[in-house]
Amino acid sequence: MSGSGRQQNTQPRQTEHIKQGDSSMQDDTNRQSHTKAYRKGNVPPRRNITINVIAGEPVYGGSLSGVKKSLLEYRHIVNALGVEERPRPFSMPLISFSKEDAKEIVFPHDNPLVLILTDNGADIKRALVDGRSSANMLFARAFDAIRIGRKYLMLVSYPVIGFNGSTVRPEGSITLQVRVGEGPAVRDIMAEFLVIDVSSAYNAIIGRPLIHDIQAVVSTYHLPMVYLTNAGRTERVRGSLTMEREYYVSALKQPSRQHACEQAPLNGNELLPGMIW
Repeated sequence: MSGSGRQQNTQPRQTEHIKQGDSSMQDDTNRQSHTKAYRKGNVPPRRNITINVIAGEPVYGGSLSGVKKSLLEYRHIVNALGVEERPRPFSMPLISFSKEDAKEIVFPHDNPLVLILTDNGADIKRALVDGRSSANMLFARAFDAIRIGRKYLMLVSYPVIGFNGSTVRPEGSITLQVRVGEGPAVRDIMAEFLVIDVSSAYNAIIGRPLIHDIQAVVSTYHLPMVYLTNAGRTERVRGSLTMEREYYVSALKQPSRQHACEQAPLNGNELLPGMIW
């Protein structure tokens, strides 16, 4: 009696465990079948599924009413596209990439493009070129190292929304002189940055505003950025693969509040106006 009672009590649990195992095994079987189908060139039938997304950018306003007014203005602009004369884009020379641009790249790779950005006279290392970002960002430790002072920051009334939906309120925004390239290949421009006080493996993020302002085109495969100089010619700037790998590892480690940047140890032939690592 007692033995059969134990079997009756344990049987449902065993059944439940088997069902969970069957489900896991079924998932593995589905994945394998899916992979085999693709390898054989069989395209799965199209399903009537639509995944919508709403992407927004910063609204430069100080109140909710200002935000609503801004959206109304955008609505009228959209409705008037077919009537009003719109400014034409700047003329652009032909830009192309070849195997010469990738001669220092070890393939396959998924390296980011990380540059040295001259910002307000300081050379800032670890500037990530990120075409997904709708804003240029300067992390607070790098901003403090430039020694401008947070009192010059303009108030920002909107948060920055990360990829996972988390929000961070910027310390403020500031417009700085930015220089890309050197000598005859230089491009000077005034660019607005959001100053963010969070830990990061990078010192700055070059977002779409700055990329578009210098009329740049980035090849994530070849890893140069082609831009227009002050003279209107195309030039290339390349990132350091060593620096990219080092800071990719740094990003994976995610130190709690470790120094994101430090004043570089300069000596002799390394004297620069300001180098931020």
